[in-house]
Amino acid sequence: IERAELASKHVSVERRLEAALDAAAMGAWTWTIPTDAWDWTFGERPDDQVRVLEGVASTSDLRRFVHAADVAYVDNAFRLMILTGDLDIDFRLSIEEGSPVWLNLRGHAIDWAGPDMPVRSAGVVTDISGRKRLEEERIRLTHIETERINAEAARREMEVTIERLTDGFIATDPSLTVTLLNEPAAQLLGQKREQGIGSSLVLAISNFADERGRKQLLDAAMAPLPSTFDLYDAQNARFVFAHIYPGTGGVTIYLRDVTKLRQAEFERTMIESRFRSLVQQATDLTVMAKNNGGKFP
Repeated sequence: IERAELASKHVSVERRLEAALDAAAMGAWTWTIPTDAWDWTFGERPDDQVRVLEGVASTSDLRRFVHAADVAYVDNAFRLMILTGDLDIDFRLSIEEGSPVWLNLRGHAIDWAGPDMPVRSAGVVTDISGRKRLEEERIRLTHIETERINAEAARREMEVTIERLTDGFIATDPSLTVTLLNEPAAQLLGQKREQGIGSSLVLAISNFADERGRKQLLDAAMAPLPSTFDLYDAQNARFVFAHIYPGTGGVTIYLRDVTKLRQAEFERTMIESRFRSLVQQATDLTVMAKNNGGKFP
């Protein structure tokens, strides 16, 4: 009675396995370890990718179908199979064209010659290409999301740094649309910051300096090389020192009000000029000495 029940269960399992093989891209395998003989059973679907293993008769035959990058991994899994009796491994088929084909070999020992000597193993091979593609897509989307979060954090940090600058900072995209504009720059340009961001550079500087100064700024923004120069803002009677850095991703502009510095330089030049004129026109002997009594060069 027990043998009859076992035989009935065995037939039932075989029928369920045959139905599964017919319905899915999978097959069944048996590996006789001492003779290294592989036997395969596949469903009726001729387009199953797993049927490429139909002619595999040994482990060396199987290795020929394994992608070169996965051979060492598969060999190690088989060695562990002999020691533990269990196998569960994913690997790619060595196919030249098309999307990678992933297979899963899963099984365990069914006959043992001793406690640690499996002689026959059985299991199933399944086409898991769809699952792998979903995993790869999920990983790709995770990487994209991570990069987006990192980029957003870097952008916020850059904006905080820019807001702390005392110099004016302007950044544009390749079409010269303003993407960043800090408060010092908005004040120098005579613009509201909210209106400047998103507008063209031409519109953003429309209230800045005179026509000649604006043209000089735009020409430098469209030039291939960086440049630095002074702009005189006649409307506000001030000097603005400009650093222009054009690039493929847009233009970066630094502006600094240097009116006091230029006034100090002008006054020093005037004092030096008057002193030089006085010395040159004097009829008396003039000697200049350092505090320690040495002569000036």
